[in-house]
Amino acid sequence: MEPDIKYAKNGDVHIAYRILGDGPRDIVLVPGTISHVELLWEVPTYKYLLQRLSSFARVIVFDKRGQGLSDRVADQTLEERTADVGAVMDAAGSSSAIVYGWSEGGLLSLTFAATHPERTSALVLYGTFVSMKAEPWALSQSQFDGFLTVLEKHWGTGVLLRLNAPSRLKDEAFNQWFGRIERESSSPSSILALMRADYQIDVRHLLPSIRVPTMILHRAGDALIPVASGRYLAANIPGAVYHELPGMDHLVLDHETQDRIADLIEEFVVQQPIPSGAAVRNCDRSVPRGRRDRPASNRAKPPNMFRNEGEYWTISYEGRVSRFKDSKGLRYLEHLLRHPSSEFRATALARVSRPGELADETDNTKECPSADLGDAGEVLDLQAKASYRQRIKDLTEELKQAKRSGDEKRGLKVEKEIEALSTELARAVGLRGRDRRAASSAERARVNVTRTIRIAIGRIKEHDSGLATYLDKTIRTGTFCSYQPDPGRHVFWNL
Repeated sequence: MEPDIKYAKNGDVHIAYRILGDGPRDIVLVPGTISHVELLWEVPTYKYLLQRLSSFARVIVFDKRGQGLSDRVADQTLEERTADVGAVMDAAGSSSAIVYGWSEGGLLSLTFAATHPERTSALVLYGTFVSMKAEPWALSQSQFDGFLTVLEKHWGTGVLLRLNAPSRLKDEAFNQWFGRIERESSSPSSILALMRADYQIDVRHLLPSIRVPTMILHRAGDALIPVASGRYLAANIPGAVYHELPGMDHLVLDHETQDRIADLIEEFVVQQPIPSGAAVRNCDRSVPRGRRDRPASNRAKPPNMFRNEGEYWTISYEGRVSRFKDSKGLRYLEHLLRHPSSEFRATALARVSRPGELADETDNTKECPSADLGDAGEVLDLQAKASYRQRIKDLTEELKQAKRSGDEKRGLKVEKEIEALSTELARAVGLRGRDRRAASSAERARVNVTRTIRIAIGRIKEHDSGLATYLDKTIRTGTFCSYQPDPGRHVFWNL
């Protein structure tokens, strides 16, 4: 089922957006030159990327003002578009997010990260530049004017593919289909206004001020935005990580490259702390905030407590008291706190169903029986993945033909098959491109227990950031999970 289309409001302008997934971290996707949150969902590789990202994060996509399903307004200043990002985040309940901008959207992403660092937990840029007319792109005024002439004359015919995807120029059906995206994303006057505004923008001065974790992705042979632009960003943003990808198309229209991009983003994202925005969506405010915020000197400090009381937990730390609804994550945390310095396999911890129950594992340092059972092999082998990708490619062509002939029934059938194949392909590929294993109980337990514990710590963080910080530092998750007390502090728990 496609995610619902919602609207945020910035002043009098309505901005269309969608939310995919429910991970503990938010990713806001800032689109390139054109955007259409509904129509771009039909692009198999774009949809595939969103499915990969939404498997580990909550992904927020939106249409820029003047485009797609957002209000068609003439005002397209960088300042207004920056404010639109904040409005979408507010509407989605996101206090802080990883901002992922590609191509022209990188200008907006860089500006937002520089001016709103408190709302930007990290920054990811693909195929981005700092200025059209300045080095290293250095597009002259005459070159730019010539481009605008061609753009206006051929808008709606797939004209952007000439520079964005030269490898697909001979694919007439794809050109026609992309022409539809152009027409429904923006009018000729609107796209010209955006291009003219972008030509005047230069964000080089902002780069030294960006202090959030940053990752730059750029294709080595990018036919539109020279790779020197990506290298310039990496060299001038403090601490930026840079990855060069193979290929000459600016648009990513192959599953292999999307897999690589998704792998790099997942690896980068999981290193970032879970922001308080995730906790706001999940926390239970059973104890009034005013009570928790009273100075500790006005009342006796209760002991550190992590105690279950039926459907709720009472948790206190350094005099601050909170109550939470029962959850698996809190049960796992209590079990680890009850057994400091002991390691438990995730498979054993996952079987803890009530507070105080001992993880069923005779020797915590040895392989548990289920680990010896192995797995059922790769979810999809190399041949199967290649077949899936070829079938998706063939079906994409079939879908274009169905749409050209007006065969709606056939088109819906093909779309369902594409979606099913894309979902299976996304399910079969994991971090760093490794194949996911079918029927691996140890891997499933590792992923589920780790995610559940991190979500629970995220819930705690909104109430008590000090306790969340302590748990982040002392709770170890993975194939083995444990509570390793801070040797520099004596923390005693009443369980």
